[in-house]
Amino acid sequence: MNAFFNKHIVSEVKQTIIASLCEQAEQWLDSAMTFTLLEYLKENMDDLMKNQTNQLTTSMSEVSLKAENGTDVEKKTKERKEQLTKSQKRKIVDRLDNTGELPRGHDWIDVVKHLSQIGGQKQLTES
Repeated sequence: MNAFFNKHIVSEVKQTIIASLCEQAEQWLDSAMTFTLLEYLKENMDDLMKNQTNQLTTSMSEVSLKAENGTDVEKKTKERKEQLTKSQKRKIVDRLDNTGELPRGHDWIDVVKHLSQIGGQKQLTES
């Protein structure tokens, strides 16, 4: 009963359906009973569903009406992945080593280059 769309059926009704199907299955042991059980369900659907209330179906229609009006509805936007060109992908792969990680020291700063760009600051000597 949980494998199909049966969430609108009350659990008490589900239990009565299962109990009646078990009784029918015991009668038809040692024979092909799938078709027989389905026919039993079709014929006795009104009797089995007499305790079903329509309360849940009205609440579902209210939810669908709210969705149509646009209140309390969030639009789901899909985040698009950034499309990379072949050269961009190649550059990323070239940076990685054989384990797929960036090599050690890939983000280290060359101290000499850095100091030559900013210029050395004069040290203050104490007198």
